[in-house]
Amino acid sequence: MPTLPITLATICWLLQQGGFIGYSALLNQRSEGIRKRLLQFVIDDHVVDEEPWPWGGEPIYRDGVFCGLTTSTAFGFGIDRHICLGYVRDYDPSTGGERLLRTNEFVNREARFEINIAGKLYPARAYVYPVPLPSVSEEI
Repeated sequence: MPTLPITLATICWLLQQGGFIGYSALLNQRSEGIRKRLLQFVIDDHVVDEEPWPWGGEPIYRDGVFCGLTTSTAFGFGIDRHICLGYVRDYDPSTGGERLLRTNEFVNREARFEINIAGKLYPARAYVYPVPLPSVSEEI
């Protein structure tokens, strides 16, 4: 069976009717906002043959402050580095409460992410979108 593209008219009709299972959750998320975001991380400065590999559940730090955990990891053969997926949250350092993640500003170029693998912090680059693969003639 071929996949049919969903049209804007179908989306508007579903939103008007509330005709899908997650409708109430969607309304709740719209009113409250997003509190966590799934990111991809590429781990740098990690010697694959000598150091322990990530397995999932490793703490993620942003500028030295805990912000989440990895959920799954794999080795990216195209970029020759470990890739981790993890949910991050933005905690207010003064109160410890969660802040809403309205934009991708939380994952900006100035932010320094690190992942704790077996007690050692490794620098990691965060990506909201898929990791760019290098071309044949360049390195990442």
